[in-house]
This record gives sequence, structure tokens and C-alpha cells, in this order.
Amino acid sequence: MRFFKHGDVLAIAIPESLRKTAAVQEGDDYEFFEIQKGVFALVGKKELASKLPAGAMPSASAQAAAAPAQNPQLAALEKTGFLVVETELEAKRLSKELEPQVKGHSVLGVRGFDKKYYIATRAFLAEAGERVQKALLKGELTLGQTCVATKMNQDACVAALSILKEEGEIFEKRKGYYAIVR
Repeated sequence: MRFFKHGDVLAIAIPESLRKTAAVQEGDDYEFFEIQKGVFALVGKKELASKLPAGAMPSASAQAAAAPAQNPQLAALEKTGFLVVETELEAKRLSKELEPQVKGHSVLGVRGFDKKYYIATRAFLAEAGERVQKALLKGELTLGQTCVATKMNQDACVAALSILKEEGEIFEKRKGYYAIVR
């Protein structure tokens, strides 16, 4: 096995023979433990839960509450109010971690036409959405013009535009030109 950089995370490449033998599939949940310096264990969450006494493993909500300190992406979401995720696998993992917030409608997400995933907090969307809609009241704008008018960086602007478009607040009048729904 080897480690490699995948976007903002460090990933592990598992040889196909080991993947088949261990019946590991994309999307499986595992915990990674350092037993001693340089010695690690990778344990399936199902197997871990079945081996621990009742109550020894934190609940999903407790894990989600603790996650921002452990996961840099969740910390970034908490700090900036939005995330841009490059891969479907990473989006699925984050979706699981954010499930309580998604169900509670405090976090939203959408897959853009650029095949990236945009995740935003309701608070970010309220503030960014107001800026975008105010800018679009003057007429249709390109992404660049919207970024300038709202004083938002491109990633934040695309996240807001993508989610607002999905929610039916704005639309893409023609390729690359956004307009408000009136």
C-alpha cells in the first residue's frame, strides 16, 4: 500500500488483491488507529461496533459534533460557510458526516455542471444569496461580474450561484450568464 495526495486529503491506495480478499468497497466506513509510532490499524466501523461493549463507540451525532476538530474540511466549512469538493467519493463521505445538518436543513449541497460538489451552510447562503440577488436585480451577469459585484471570491460565488440555481432563486439565462427569477 502507499499514501498519495488526493485533493486536500492524504489517501491510501489498496492493492486490488487485498481489496478483493478483504471485500472492501468504495464508500465503506473505516476507522484509522495509530497503535504505536509507525504502526497503524484500519478497522471497519461495523466490525469495530460489534467488538466493543454497548455504549463504547460514540454515536453518529457525537461523532458529527466532534468532527470539525478532526476533519479539516468540516473546520473550513465552519469557518467560511462553504466548501468545494472535487470528487464524488469525498462528497459522499462528507454527506455522511454532515447527515444531521443536511436533514436539519442547516447545510445544503449540490453537484454543479462542472462536476464539482458545492456545500454551504444556510447562514452562508442567506448572506451570499442576498448579495447575489441584489447584484442580479440590475440585470444578467457573468460569473466574473457577479464576483466583482458581490465582492466574493470565485469559489464562494460559484457555490452560492450553484445552490441558488438549484433552489430556483436564479437561473442561467444563457451559458455563463445568470439572472434572478422574477
